[in-house]
Amino acid sequence: LQVGLGDDCFNASFGLSGNNNANKSDDLVVKGTGQVLDEDSSSADIYNLFVKSWLVTTFAESLFVLAEFIPGDTSFAPIFIEDIDTSNCPSACNGDKACCFDADQGGDEFVEEFQMAVKNIEESNSKAVKFDDNLPPAFDTAPSVKRITVGSSGPLTTSGVACEATGLNTQSAMLRVTASSLPVGNIRCVAEDDVGANATALT
Repeated sequence: LQVGLGDDCFNASFGLSGNNNANKSDDLVVKGTGQVLDEDSSSADIYNLFVKSWLVTTFAESLFVLAEFIPGDTSFAPIFIEDIDTSNCPSACNGDKACCFDADQGGDEFVEEFQMAVKNIEESNSKAVKFDDNLPPAFDTAPSVKRITVGSSGPLTTSGVACEATGLNTQSAMLRVTASSLPVGNIRCVAEDDVGANATALT
């Protein structure tokens, strides 16, 4: 199961899900202090400083009704991956500490489950669209209007963005937008004939 935040939560969330700005280096913000832990911090530091700071311990902080509320246990001490002895790790783990951790806790059966879970996650990630992969391309400096007329040679290019119309004055015309780089702004490319028929490419 993978959970993602909506576009309207971009750079606006906080807590265990980070701030949803596509920058993992500033996600580990300790509640109450504003301290930002390094993404390479030890599991113990992440748990004791970051995770515990967001632990819901009172009903006033909970989204559950009182009958279903169970306060977080601040005394719970997990086993951290850095503390696992990997000297007897199964060869099937290929030195993966997370796999060695599972093997230490549950034996070969856990190793098989770990490998299957990794495979499923990799397959899921390969199909997933990251937040910043789904944003429209844009640029910040460009003329508001550029015109392509019949007989123009090659595509019209400005600010790294090229608009090319082919097949004008025929029954089938094509409008194509390509770019070598896209900073901030919006792109609209329009082809229009003498009687007002037009085609638009918009990002």
